[in-house]
Amino acid sequence: MNNPKVFVLLLAVTSLLLFGLLKYQESIRLDSHATGIVSALISDNTLTQSIDGHRRFLTVTINNQPPIVLTVPPTTQCNVGDTVQLSSTKTLFSSQTQYKFVSCQ
Repeated sequence: MNNPKVFVLLLAVTSLLLFGLLKYQESIRLDSHATGIVSALISDNTLTQSIDGHRRFLTVTINNQPPIVLTVPPTTQCNVGDTVQLSSTKTLFSSQTQYKFVSCQ
């Protein structure tokens, strides 16, 4: 590695290889992890206040599974017993599902 041309060439090849692997991983993630809309029932609605603002948490139950706690915008007005729409996504490296708040009905 005393020759700078060899070092620069290896650095360029390694960078291109890393870039290609990252793009390949991104395309796999977008293709194989379909999202869906799931309905859930609200069992608790908590508004907290801290130094940097307010936070709202909804505890929801999906098809008699253990409760899930979601962070939602503080301005969201959902009551206990209401139904919420959640976006579901499978994680890349495990079989777990991630949920994101969509709307309250």
